[in-house]
Amino acid sequence: MSMSIGLPQVLIAEILFRLPVKSLLRFQCVSKTWVALINDPTFINIHLENNRSERNLIVQTGEVDWNVGGKDRRLNLNYYLVNFSDQPVKVFPPFYQPLFRLQYISSVTKIIGCCNGLVCIHGGKYNKTLIWNPSIRKCKKLPFEPTVHAGRPLEKAFAFGYDPVNNDYKVLWIGEEFEVKLYSLNAHSWRRVEDQWPYKDSKTFSNPVYLKGAFYWLVKSTAAGGIRLLAFNLTDEKFQKHALPVPDEVEPLSFKSLKALGGSLLVSKYGRETQPFLKLWIMTESGWSPLCTLDYPFRQLVSFSTDGQKVLMELADGLLYWYDIKKKSYDNALTPIIPIGNKSWTGICETSLLLLDGDNVD
Repeated sequence: MSMSIGLPQVLIAEILFRLPVKSLLRFQCVSKTWVALINDPTFINIHLENNRSERNLIVQTGEVDWNVGGKDRRLNLNYYLVNFSDQPVKVFPPFYQPLFRLQYISSVTKIIGCCNGLVCIHGGKYNKTLIWNPSIRKCKKLPFEPTVHAGRPLEKAFAFGYDPVNNDYKVLWIGEEFEVKLYSLNAHSWRRVEDQWPYKDSKTFSNPVYLKGAFYWLVKSTAAGGIRLLAFNLTDEKFQKHALPVPDEVEPLSFKSLKALGGSLLVSKYGRETQPFLKLWIMTESGWSPLCTLDYPFRQLVSFSTDGQKVLMELADGLLYWYDIKKKSYDNALTPIIPIGNKSWTGICETSLLLLDGDNVD
């Protein structure tokens, strides 16, 4: 007997909105009506909004260099994926990404960014870029277009995010002479952006950060007089310059990093008195507000806790710790069973049904 007998379609949808991704994948075998419903873009977007608390922690291990027959080889080790909450995690199971086989033939894969359950990865040597949904093991290969400038770090040449106005996922690429190209998932093509990179003398000082329809960078420009915050709006495709919390000439600290956490932009500045420390500021609607001061060093900020009172961060020892903002104390967040290497990327990835029409990941 069909599960939907006697239930209005609207009620069925309301029930399905609240179910996890794995259950919905199984329920596609119920009927053609359910397949159509679960694959409907409106259903997928509503399901994502209703289930943002379902998050995965992705860890990409560091690179290993070795020599074979007189030739240098590089290898990215496994990715690790675990359902993430505020509770300690004990085990990190390995998880294979779509370019797993490619990395064993002397290519280096990098995570470009993560947004709404989609992860953008790039295989440098063979110039392969994919958008991948690890929750449903589907991916979309981008058409061949950019090549990475030899002098520009790969992770800083690409950025990945969501255009909420046009309901489109986009990849930004910064090429030689700061040429800017943009890939649209809706159009499945690359094109040149008319508004070009404004700081021609600059070096990108931070990895690109995606937040609420825009990319952000900390940029070092001699012409601009130091470090500046630069944004690129994915809807109007224009660059915008923003103020930083404390100019270098006002307070003798050096900007260290930029991060998007919990729907807010965070910037850190490095200082040293009796010992190194980092000050964190958070961007609010009224401007920048100081968040906390941390003992240095840490590698990266990863996430806020559900209540916003703790920050998950990766410290210099490679382990993840919760930092309690009010108590000013650290707690070991998890004891990952990761066999080798430093972690080169750690981030939060929501579970979603996006890319159901993509290619299967072997």
